Amino acid sequence: MRVVQLTWTETAGWPIAPGERAPADLVFFCGLRQALACGARYHELRVMYPDAHILGCSTGGQIRNQDVSDDEIAAAALRFDATTLRVACEPASAPEGSRACGEAIGRAQRRTLSAFSSSPTA
Repeated sequence: MRVVQLTWTETAGWPIAPGERAPADLVFFCGLRQALACGARYHELRVMYPDAHILGCSTGGQIRNQDVSDDEIAAAALRFDATTLRVACEPASAPEGSRACGEAIGRAQRRTLSAFSSSPTA
């Protein structure tokens, strides 16, 4: 597995050296809700990593090394050597619905795993 850590700031954007922009299978990003609300950071990551699953969330601050920042967006781009990813999504309109949301995702994942395990082997 290979990981590239990225940090977006208002002044520098996503400063990444050309050699560091390797393909990724999965990109996680997080930042303040106000910084993510326009959707531009997601679209920038989509252009940078067109084949990756991209998952983001809002936070109250980002931790990088020993620093805590609330004016940056942190991201990690991951490339796996031999792992197949499947992203599941389920709406949760309120915190009270998070358990049902998790259960629905779990059921969907079990159906996928069952399909793989019932496949004939050579």
